[in-house]
Amino acid sequence: MRLVGGSSGRPRHRTIALGLSIAVLICGLAACTASDGPDGPDGTTASPEATTTGGDDGGTTGATPSGTGGLLECGQEVKDSLGDVDLEGVTWTTPADFYESDDFVSVNDYEEQNVELWVASYEGPEATTASAIAVTFYPAVAWGDLVVGGCAQIPIEAALARVAEYWEVPGTTDVPVGEPTIVRIGGQPAIAHDFTFEGTQAHGWWLYSNTQLLHLQCQWVSEAERPGLEAGCDAFLESVAIP
Repeated sequence: MRLVGGSSGRPRHRTIALGLSIAVLICGLAACTASDGPDGPDGTTASPEATTTGGDDGGTTGATPSGTGGLLECGQEVKDSLGDVDLEGVTWTTPADFYESDDFVSVNDYEEQNVELWVASYEGPEATTASAIAVTFYPAVAWGDLVVGGCAQIPIEAALARVAEYWEVPGTTDVPVGEPTIVRIGGQPAIAHDFTFEGTQAHGWWLYSNTQLLHLQCQWVSEAERPGLEAGCDAFLESVAIP
């Protein structure tokens, strides 16, 4: 998901293509995750390797990807499944040099509905007006054929496939960087994937439950601001708590 500067007085800037859109506290934190994507420290413990590329729906039409079918059979044993938790109640701590901001608005969504929970603008050394962390909540995930109806457990592979579908939405300008990885945020498995859009770089994290999605994103433009921004992203990710 992408965020652009709001109408506060600052110039408009796209931010958090990965997910800043719905301020998921970025935690898209692209580089904030320990083994999440190319050059992105994750702050969490990496899990098994990922095999598909993740992505953002980047388009402005509101279209959402559809399932590709046959990934999970009900009744089979699931080694690493999504948690049956309520992601709307997730909490976190605002890191140093970040301040809650109303200067960003969502441009694209990953799923049909979303609630922008939080966006924090980076104001450390060398900061640009496009650097921020965001957290966005999606109350309903369209698993489609990726998950056979009625399954009590949804494997992390289904989440990997769902993120991969976001990159394929018509009109998106988001470009995934490297391969996705499986990490843990607040004790739950999540998909970490870096991406770029229109001159902006971002770290994104897609944290799913059986029915919901919490997207965290970190974005920046200048390499000079990146070290301080990523340090804040690491702290942010480490503070995420799931009830």
